[in-house]
Amino acid sequence: MKNNIKKFDFNLIVSSLPDYVNQTSFDWVLKTILADPTMNYISLETDVLSAKDIHIMTNTPTIVAGDGGFSASGDVTLTKVTLSTVALKSQMTYNQYLLQDKFTQLVLSPKAIIENIGFEPALMEQESRQNTKVINSQIWLSDTGLGSGNLSYFNGLIAQLGATGARVTAATGAANWTKANIIASIQTMYAALNPDILSSELVCFLEPAYYNILVEALFSGNYFHFNADIAVSGEFTFP
Repeated sequence: MKNNIKKFDFNLIVSSLPDYVNQTSFDWVLKTILADPTMNYISLETDVLSAKDIHIMTNTPTIVAGDGGFSASGDVTLTKVTLSTVALKSQMTYNQYLLQDKFTQLVLSPKAIIENIGFEPALMEQESRQNTKVINSQIWLSDTGLGSGNLSYFNGLIAQLGATGARVTAATGAANWTKANIIASIQTMYAALNPDILSSELVCFLEPAYYNILVEALFSGNYFHFNADIAVSGEFTFP
């Protein structure tokens, strides 16, 4: 029987072959973009076509001494704010036939009419995430006078707030915020707020660099009632 056993010895030369790459899996990994937290605190007016007036009524009651008669008058002030719209869109095009000679030869018939390339949902999800990132920047940083590119179509929150003298400012300029003064600056802004809004939910937005400075300041100051675990998501309750 042993005479029927054959042994083959090969000296394989594979230097001209590429390393193996699995081209049968089409699971796509998307870059993670956090959802824009700003939109959680903004009311959307979905019925505005070109412009819409928001009517505002304010009044200041006048209290006088007396138990009868009518000897005083209050005042009712009617104002309005006009919301104007800007038509913006995001466009993207891709030529699926350029993929014919690449990895998609495994799922497509050669030179066939391509109706589905297999990853449109992942492509659309990625586009949506990237648009969210751009919109978040536009809401805050857009400026029709100083902005460029995506940030030039309308005035964002920073430009609009900077144009009003009624805004609340910090005790120390933001450019000079450090661990030593950032807590006191935020407390100064809080103390300067109109008492009428203190019963509402107050939200303070900080750019990531200053947010990290604030977290470090709270940690260094031994604010034990500051829950660092909550801060991982980028939001926490200021003590």
